[in-house]
Amino acid sequence: MRGVGPGDSVAVIGCGGVGINVIQGARLAGATTIVAVDVKDSALAFARKFGATHTVNARTEAAVERVQAITGGGAQFAFEAYGGGATTRMAVDMLRKRGTAVIVGIAPVGDAVTLEPMVITRMEKTIRGCYYGSARPRQDMPRIADWHARGLLDIDGLVTRRYGLADINRAYDDLESDAVGRGVIIF
Repeated sequence: MRGVGPGDSVAVIGCGGVGINVIQGARLAGATTIVAVDVKDSALAFARKFGATHTVNARTEAAVERVQAITGGGAQFAFEAYGGGATTRMAVDMLRKRGTAVIVGIAPVGDAVTLEPMVITRMEKTIRGCYYGSARPRQDMPRIADWHARGLLDIDGLVTRRYGLADINRAYDDLESDAVGRGVIIF
């Protein structure tokens, strides 16, 4: 099975830290249409800074139909980075024939998704899971560090908040806020 490549269309559902990095990965792989899908306009604006070419607010727009329209019939890849049954279904529905849905988000225990097997079969769609980016740390971490050093991967731009060790409780509380980007604890 091939991964995202030059000219591909990609939809990313959920534009938190993981989704933003999926967007960067799609950009690095050469995808030309990268659609960020979220329910917060602030997250969608942040996603554009990292390579999203289009944005869809799933709270105010019919997300599946918009992604299908933007990509000319459906994305070749849809990444679910939110973690839920409804968004997993959305990822599968956003695909074109022979598209691949990659489930990255961790859904709550007991959350489920209902799919029609006939649609999966006739449209030849693929669904795969991805944990920790399916990383091979010994091979991938040096490459990621190199991309960052060469300015191809924006890690610094992800950091929007800094905390001292004494502020660790506030840092955890802020994880539940609507703030975009990531916070780091500095010793």
